[in-house]
Amino acid sequence: MTAGHFLDVTRTWHDGDRIEMTIDMPLRLEAVDEKHKDLVALMQGPLALFAVGDRFLPFTRAQLLTAKQVGAGAAEWRGTTSDGTQSFKPFYAIGLEATRLYQPTSA
Repeated sequence: MTAGHFLDVTRTWHDGDRIEMTIDMPLRLEAVDEKHKDLVALMQGPLALFAVGDRFLPFTRAQLLTAKQVGAGAAEWRGTTSDGTQSFKPFYAIGLEATRLYQPTSA
């Protein structure tokens, strides 16, 4: 596959044939703007992941990028610091809980 191009799948199709495709979407950080490069949103593909909970932990950029999805297909990621564990969720999975999209980070 090449980004920005269609992928041709040529074959003789039969009833019940399926295609299964997995697209790698590693975590990345998006700064709020150029003047605030240490204020970042944690992203996975098109999803912005909001910190949720009663308190918001301080993270380094490297720590944010090691957040792990709780389970296959789950709508929760967890990031760990020496201060504890922070949950992150995409907008569609947020209930009545405090959230923060942009995380202040240190090197």
